[in-house]
Amino acid sequence: MKRRGLLLVLFGWLPWLRGRAVALERGTSIPADAQNDLALILLNEFSEWYRALAPKGTLPRAFTGVSSNGRQAVIILADLPLDHVQRREFLIWLCRNEKFIAYAYGTRVGIANDSDSFTEGLDIYASSDRYDASRTLGVERQDGSFIQLTEHSHSLLPSNPANGIFFGLQRSNKTIAPDSEVAFLGIWQNLKSKVMWRQR
Repeated sequence: MKRRGLLLVLFGWLPWLRGRAVALERGTSIPADAQNDLALILLNEFSEWYRALAPKGTLPRAFTGVSSNGRQAVIILADLPLDHVQRREFLIWLCRNEKFIAYAYGTRVGIANDSDSFTEGLDIYASSDRYDASRTLGVERQDGSFIQLTEHSHSLLPSNPANGIFFGLQRSNKTIAPDSEVAFLGIWQNLKSKVMWRQR
């Protein structure tokens, strides 16, 4: 029930976000052909979803993908029996299996400070065929479970394999080992009943 509640929060934001996707990035120089690109749209949708969840004290690792026929899935990636390398391979496999043409992926990270210390942050990566976009939000935990998110940095780049390991997962030609494919299929079969789908 909690997982479904998180997904409903995201889909509740979508109609409002359609008109706001570009406005959220007005402080940056956005190429004209990128303004309606799915990478930027999904990045902004996921950012606002996390901002809605933060006051509730939760920032789950999550993934959303859009297929070529406009079907969108939102997947909470909690408690998967995968390390960080296997998780990336699973997301590559998932993009292939579900024919996702664009996605966004959110995960908590450590942000290095000038003093060689780290503060908590949230990275959101998004990719389409043409663009790779990212946003890093600073995480400030208040009294109780309340979390405040602050803008830290963002980027919008033409798609390129050199942009980073969490970009272009749907464009990857990485070979997935047969035993991993079997394991990923089992994980996906268990996850599928908890995934929320919608038509964009």
